[in-house]
Amino acid sequence: MFEPRRVQLIDDERDLTVGLTLRLRRERYEVRSNLDGASGLAEAARFRPHAIVLDLRMPGMSGFEVLAALAADPALRVIPVVVLSANVAERSQDRAYALGARYFLSKPFASSELIGRLAEITAETPAAG
Repeated sequence: MFEPRRVQLIDDERDLTVGLTLRLRRERYEVRSNLDGASGLAEAARFRPHAIVLDLRMPGMSGFEVLAALAADPALRVIPVVVLSANVAERSQDRAYALGARYFLSKPFASSELIGRLAEITAETPAAG
């Protein structure tokens, strides 16, 4: 039986997460979303996604802090992360990659590019844990 690939969205822009959730579900992904980093980390531990789509600028815990926390957790460090951010400064991209991000897409973004990246990484990545 087909097991849906699980994707978690961690972004404080509610409209973006709602739109992406609908789009990803049409592509047959199981999707969970969180509007802040702390709840996103807790959800990742329960949900065990095949990939995470992460914003960098969020209130409270930043995306950089989420990346560092994921990397520090042996059960979660295997989850590939696609950073989706309006913060396109080269040093931000370099820092995201240094903390373990697999891809960095700039907002605004083409949903087809994100879908392509997710298809690639979820096909090769077992769920965490």
